[in-house]
Formats: sequence, C-alpha cells, structure tokens
Amino acid sequence: MQTDAKEGISKEENTVLESRVYRPRVNMRLCIGCGDCVVACPINKTADLSIDETRTILSIENGSLVIRNIHLCDGCGICIEACLPKAISLEFPIQEEK
Repeated sequence: MQTDAKEGISKEENTVLESRVYRPRVNMRLCIGCGDCVVACPINKTADLSIDETRTILSIENGSLVIRNIHLCDGCGICIEACLPKAISLEFPIQEEK
C-alpha cells in the first residue's frame, strides 16, 4: 500500500476522497495538541471507551494532531467546533486534471 507522504493517506483512501466534497485539514501552526477534537469526534468513540485504531480518525501523537483513516470522516464538523485555536477545517479536495 503506497502512502502519500504529504497527507499520510494511502492511494485507496485518496480514491475515496476524490468522490467526496470535503476532507479534514489541520493547520499545524495553530494546533496546540490539546486533544479536544479527538475527544469530541463521534467516530473515535466506542461504547466501552477503548481505542480502536481501525476506527480512529483523530489522535494526538508526540504532542501533535494526526489524522488517520480519513475515509471514515463524514464531515460532521464537531472536531472544528471543539478546536479552540481553530486549527481544523474542512476543505474541498483539489482534483488534478488528467
């Protein structure tokens, strides 16, 4: 599985993204690594409060926000509301002409 180093997503995930009209983005200059977005994300939550890496979209690693499994994001915007420094946004993916 090849990964786009810039986005940290696989080619398969990128194919899914191309069919969507949004994707979460993080401005790392604004992110303070507080984790409020991680806690707020409804996809991250499980009934027993355990962490399921295959269903986690947002996580904090080494004090920085990491977006994983981007294809699971439904664009609800709850992470944006939870982010006090306004480091997260939903953006339209740029499609390159072939």
